[in-house]
Amino acid sequence: MIRYFFQNTLSRSALRTTLRKHFGGVAVADIVTAARDFPITSRVDVQVGLEQAFAGRSDAKLYGIHSPMDQGMTPTLAQLFAPGPFPVDLGPLQHDEVDVGDDLPVRCLKTGLWLARQNDLPFAVLLGPSIRFGQALGVHVEIA
Repeated sequence: MIRYFFQNTLSRSALRTTLRKHFGGVAVADIVTAARDFPITSRVDVQVGLEQAFAGRSDAKLYGIHSPMDQGMTPTLAQLFAPGPFPVDLGPLQHDEVDVGDDLPVRCLKTGLWLARQNDLPFAVLLGPSIRFGQALGVHVEIA
């Protein structure tokens, strides 16, 4: 019974299926990532920069992601690819309204994944909170 549960759970991640299709059969071990954490004071600037980078791209798709264990860890692309009984999966886009002193707050994405192609090369950009010891300290951006 436990084996059945884990086998069925491992194969049900719509996000993993989407990533496999996007990267066109490339082995997970052959995908290279690079990440950077930005201070929390840069959150609005990072959001604006990513919006501008993807603004004119008709091939780019933004996905909301959700992890049942997302409270204490920085989300990474490795976690998105990893199988497990509690996989990171597709979810609604979630935003925070960040007060920057203007008349209106700036909407900042909490966690999102952009999938796109550049000259037939698939790539992904993950945005999420940078978390250390359970505290959100900034913004994490990772590219594959």
